Amino acid sequence: MRSAGAPPPAPQTPAAPAAAGSGGAPTGYRVYRGTSPGSVTTLVATLGSSQTSWKNSGLAAKVTYYYEVAATNAAGEGPRSNQASATTR
Repeated sequence: MRSAGAPPPAPQTPAAPAAAGSGGAPTGYRVYRGTSPGSVTTLVATLGSSQTSWKNSGLAAKVTYYYEVAATNAAGEGPRSNQASATTR
């Protein structure tokens, strides 16, 4: 349990895909979004491995969006991160 005013824990870094052989370190990330928990299916961004931010524009007001991120490399796409959510004003 966090105390009041304490920052939330850092998000989990997505894992690189496993492969028979070597897919190598992550070369990028894919960001997925949805509007209901467990239904995050829309690819909304493809980021480079060194990109640390991304602007999510064109969102409707007063809607909760759910996000998942997956690392990619030569072996393909790894498992998705835990789901995170945010509600627009």
